[in-house]
Amino acid sequence: MICATSTWTFVNTGTDTIAARHELFSFMSPSRRKPHRRKIKAVIRRQVDYLQRNLDAVDALIASGAGLSGLQTHWWQKLLVISELHRQQSILLYAKTRSIPDRIV
Repeated sequence: MICATSTWTFVNTGTDTIAARHELFSFMSPSRRKPHRRKIKAVIRRQVDYLQRNLDAVDALIASGAGLSGLQTHWWQKLLVISELHRQQSILLYAKTRSIPDRIV
């Protein structure tokens, strides 16, 4: 989460981050069988939803008057990569396609 002050500061509330990590790590834990495609897509869908919620929070802050000019270059690049990753994963997930040009791996 980002605090809307004159400068951009990142504030971690913790609960959503913990829930997202717990879901992902419990899925990735070693098991005897490879998970089915339906299970994999469900986990990816939930992770994309977490990203969408966070990007919506950033958009709300921008709409309330916080500017992106206060971001350091490092954080600006991360924001761009995350938004592009979300766009690509959404296309792969909802368009039922398995490839996309210039995919971030």
